[in-house]
Amino acid sequence: MIRKIIVAIAGLLLVILSIVWTINTIAGKEVPQKKAKPASVKYAKTTKVKYNTFPAIISATGRLNSFNKTILFSEVQGKILMSDKPVKTGIRYSKGETIISVDPSQVIINLKSAKSNFLSLISSSMADIKADYPSSFDKFNEFLNRFSIDKPLEDLPEVSNAKLKFFLSNRNIYKTYYDIKNIELQYSKHRIIAPFDCVVISSNIDEGGLVRTGQQLATISQLGSFELELSVQESEIDFIKIGNTVTAKSIESDKSWSGKIIRIGGNIDSGTQSVKIFAKINGYDLIDGMYLDTEIEGKSISNVFKIDRAAIKNSQSIFYLDDNGLLSEQYIKIILQGEKYSYIRGIDSNTVVIAQTLANVPLGTSIQSIENEGSM
Repeated sequence: MIRKIIVAIAGLLLVILSIVWTINTIAGKEVPQKKAKPASVKYAKTTKVKYNTFPAIISATGRLNSFNKTILFSEVQGKILMSDKPVKTGIRYSKGETIISVDPSQVIINLKSAKSNFLSLISSSMADIKADYPSSFDKFNEFLNRFSIDKPLEDLPEVSNAKLKFFLSNRNIYKTYYDIKNIELQYSKHRIIAPFDCVVISSNIDEGGLVRTGQQLATISQLGSFELELSVQESEIDFIKIGNTVTAKSIESDKSWSGKIIRIGGNIDSGTQSVKIFAKINGYDLIDGMYLDTEIEGKSISNVFKIDRAAIKNSQSIFYLDDNGLLSEQYIKIILQGEKYSYIRGIDSNTVVIAQTLANVPLGTSIQSIENEGSM
């Protein structure tokens, strides 16, 4: 028993001596130092914050509509006469040019018959006018001398004498006069005159065909004068007013045109939260229905910093460099978000900010400028 105890104690002493020897051996060696990683340096475009006043440039795309688009209806019935310009899609007419003529033969006969009857009534009344109303004779005599069956009827001489008015009325002179005026009006409706320089955009007739009263004949569109319908965001409408200049560019070419805002919608679209505005644009090389990219020069915005829109992170912050040149982040307030630039407030003047998109770069990274653009 005593022997087993002695063996156990000896084994325990051996273990303790081994542990002490190991500790002394390790303590005598130099601990290897972990080498620090060199600081990571990134390169980016930077600019200094400088507040200024800028015109609000608002971008939008819209569709052109003719400023005047007119549907032509027939107010008479008859046969369409042949002309040098058939009423076909794409045919152009100058202001004052005849677009459509409906055969007026029957109306002309009725008009000449009515004028002949009227001439007879005036002629047969002249002796009584001279005898009973001598002060009015010369006026009616001049009217009679100028009278022509082939020319439009002139205005009747003014009559202030009540008895003469009754006399002329009893002779059916007034009635016949206005009957002729009515026939002349009907005659004028046999010709449809271009109210402005225009182009036919649709036609429902053929030359030589018959038309009836109320029939739709064609649709014309004014040349050179257009209305551009645009949609802008609710946040942008405060910077726009009637009269602002609009610069429009073709999506398919390098052509450009200028115009003015003429109307601003009075409601906000519930689906898109946008407001419709309308610009007047002139140009004979414009075409109804084409789409144009536009820039609206709105009212000026004061005390803002203009920066590339790509430099804004999540529409709420930008990156800047602290005094040690390390990347930091600052929340800002966007006053206006343009297509290319944002106009912001909320960061101190002369702060060096990142002027480009910066992705996957952690805060605290050392940044070195590759281009200093200065304030915009």
